[in-house]
Order: sequence, then C-alpha cells, then structure tokens
Amino acid sequence: MQTTGERFLARAVIYYNFADENYDGLLIEEVCRVDIFGLVDLGVNVIVVSIVDMSKDRANCIKRFQAAGIYLLVVFSWEARVYQADLAWDSDVYQYHTALVDSLSPHSNILGFVFTIDVPITNSTSESLAFTKARIRDVKAYIKSTNYRQTPIGIVEFGDDSRSSTTQFLTCGTTLASNGGLVDFWLLTDRFDCPDFKLDPPETTLKNRSETFRDYGMPLLSIGGTCGTAISGTRNFSWVASLFSPPISSVWSGGIFDDWYMNADGTGALLRDSGSPYLLVRT
Repeated sequence: MQTTGERFLARAVIYYNFADENYDGLLIEEVCRVDIFGLVDLGVNVIVVSIVDMSKDRANCIKRFQAAGIYLLVVFSWEARVYQADLAWDSDVYQYHTALVDSLSPHSNILGFVFTIDVPITNSTSESLAFTKARIRDVKAYIKSTNYRQTPIGIVEFGDDSRSSTTQFLTCGTTLASNGGLVDFWLLTDRFDCPDFKLDPPETTLKNRSETFRDYGMPLLSIGGTCGTAISGTRNFSWVASLFSPPISSVWSGGIFDDWYMNADGTGALLRDSGSPYLLVRT
C-alpha cells in the first residue's frame, strides 16, 4: 500500500463471526482466499477484525487482503474492551495492546487500531473516560516510540446521547499534538437502517449527525446494522447513497455497512456451511 494524497473512502464490513467467537477467518488461507472474491465483487475495501490470540500466524491471509487492495481496521479484542465500569489500566492489558501492535504493524494494509466504548456515558460512568484516554495515549505513545509506521488510532462508540461530549473530551488537549493529536478517527454507530427505527428517515438522521460532527476535523465513519435485536423486516440501506453524496460526503470518510457473517439478529451478508470453507450467499 502506498500514499497517493487522494481522499480515502471506506466501504467496510465487519469480518468477525460473533456467532462463533473461536472462528477466525484470518487463520485459514483457503477461507480468506474465497472470501476475498466475494468482498472484492461487492466493492469492499476495508474489513474490521478483532484478534485475541497473537501466537497464531495470520500473515498469509493479511497479505492476500493486501494484494486485493483491502485494508484492515483492527479492534482491540472484545475481551480487552474499554469497559466503562472498570476504572483500571494495568500492565497485563497494556501488554496485550502492545503485543497486538507488534504483530500487525509490519503489514502496510493495517488502516488503524480501534478502541471500543460499548456502553453509554452517564454521570455514573463518565469518570472512566479518563482511563479510556490513558489507554489511547499510552498505545499511541508506544507506536510513536518504535520504528513502525505511525498507524492511526480510532474510537468506535455505541449509543447516541453522549457522543458529542465524549468526542470533545477524548480529542481535547495537546497530548501527542506533534503526532496529530490523540484520536485520529471516529466510528459512530447508528440504528437508522433497522426495521424498528421509527424516527426520521435514514437520510435525515444522517444529515443531522453530519451537522453535529461537521467541525471535528477528523475522519468519521458511520456504522449501520447495530440493531441488537432479531430483525423481522427489511433493513433500509438508502442511507448508503447519501453517505457518498454531497453535502454529507464532505463530513464522512465512508462507513461500515454490514457484518460479513450472519448473526443471530439477522444481520450479515453470508452464511458459512458447517465444516466447509466455502460460502453460501444469503438470499
């Protein structure tokens, strides 16, 4: 991968099987080889992955994705998430984060590392953001202290009400200002494509989100499909066209549109036949 100076717009899917947490498509070269055909056919240029066990070799699959022009956004393990109830940032968790950086940084198609804020920030949980900020600060400082490429660090946040204040807190100050600030990009989840979303049309909701975050000065990605409950109706993907069209496209740097694998809530593009590396396209 090389820098061209052109603006990059992510067309991403989550490449993680929530139905089977022991399944890792990056470990089976035949699986990722077949998956790549489908991903490229859909125009996907980014996959979102979560890796727990760094002792296993994923280099062959990562190189295959690189050859296909597909980048990886790496979420720090769901097991090592930034839990708002845990006011701690200890050496064991730090070592997990730095080990993940060490194992993946040699690959030039690592688009970024991502921390997760997975519960709403309230009066009772807001003090935990200081620990979140410390985690981001220390991992970014570690990357800067090495000879690695300065891979961006981002946040994915679930929930709507506290987003603006959370973003302000995690992006304020001069921490690591010489390296572009603390947080480099933000991923924001929405439910406007879910069948039970009864508020404004998706395009209106996205436009309102765009106005809120227009002046934050960092790449923003919108994440759809976070419905959380079983889907009995048809999801609305009309917002995708709006995301890539003016004036909204001037605010966002693309989005994450779906899970690659089918989940219990009905989201996901594909089913995988048990015991087979090949894909069954959901109809």
